[in-house]
Amino acid sequence: ATSKASDEDLDFSRNLRTRKSTPESSQPQKNALNHLLNARVLQRITDATAYGNTYALDEYMGDLTDAIFRADLRSSVNTTRQQLQIEYVGRLLKVLDPKNKYDTVTRSMALSTLKKIQRDQRNASSPDGLTKAHRTHVLFLIEKSLGRVNIATTHRSPIARLLSVQKV
Repeated sequence: ATSKASDEDLDFSRNLRTRKSTPESSQPQKNALNHLLNARVLQRITDATAYGNTYALDEYMGDLTDAIFRADLRSSVNTTRQQLQIEYVGRLLKVLDPKNKYDTVTRSMALSTLKKIQRDQRNASSPDGLTKAHRTHVLFLIEKSLGRVNIATTHRSPIARLLSVQKV
């Protein structure tokens, strides 16, 4: 029985190292974000501060954002974390949509969080092509959704430089 457990442990370890990022592998991330960014959960956090809870929505969102982005700001971003980061940005953008059930405080916090991610991604290092492409993608999603991509006139944005067409 001992050698069987050891074989299973080796197989599990090998699978972790060789596991490729697939849409199926991102489902646990999506499920976690479904709960962490649920409109009722965020509303309860906001409401609880009226009853003495000291863990306010801004701290919660800051902690969540740091857990998703901070470790990768000065290094390569692996494909699993790229999927998580893109999913998180997409969820924050959905919070801003007035058709969704989020309160004003949560919408304000989502906007502030997106601005922080945007600022951090502009200043982050991109040691390889995949990470650079990922950071450009994150910035594109945020800037496009916030109405900031103007290919003809924006020169500060990395995405605008990437998409600009030189006139001859």
